[in-house]
Amino acid sequence: MGQSQDTRSPEERERAAEMDADIIRLRRQRVTFEEIGRLMARKYRGPNEDPEKPYYRQTMHHRYKAALAAIPAREVHAHREELNQLLEELLDRTNAVLRGTHPLVSNGKVMRLGEPILDEHGRPTIAEDAGELLLDDGPILAAAAEMRKLVTEIRQLNGLTVPVKQELEVSGHVNYTLPGVDMEKLR
Repeated sequence: MGQSQDTRSPEERERAAEMDADIIRLRRQRVTFEEIGRLMARKYRGPNEDPEKPYYRQTMHHRYKAALAAIPAREVHAHREELNQLLEELLDRTNAVLRGTHPLVSNGKVMRLGEPILDEHGRPTIAEDAGELLLDDGPILAAAAEMRKLVTEIRQLNGLTVPVKQELEVSGHVNYTLPGVDMEKLR
């Protein structure tokens, strides 16, 4: 099977190349594919098309991947380094959250562990800043989950994920029974 021939005019090819460059530029700025679809529709839809109808995000993702495949390896390497740097920055921030102290807050107040004290009228009250600070595990658990995702993305970006080879061994036997044939005589 041969390659299909590009039947677009030079102007259409140039416009498509501009669009692909815009998609890559916007993606480098961390714009979502959905938003890229909206921006590209406003800029590149034809005169008989609705510029407010966005391109599908899947279409933008496909064009992004195709455009990346067409870029010389040096530029892909630079783009990969930018993404690695971004992921490393996010990993550092996630690590800071993981190591930080997160007080438990309820109804806008920092929660503390302590005993109520009696005021001058003998009523129990709780001192605002007295007692041991209660800690919230939620941010730490969320940071750990996010860190796991980031590490997976870094591994995939750098080609460090290797498919696991699975071996499947099947054993068994099949018995055939033929009516009217003595199977013992055939053995």
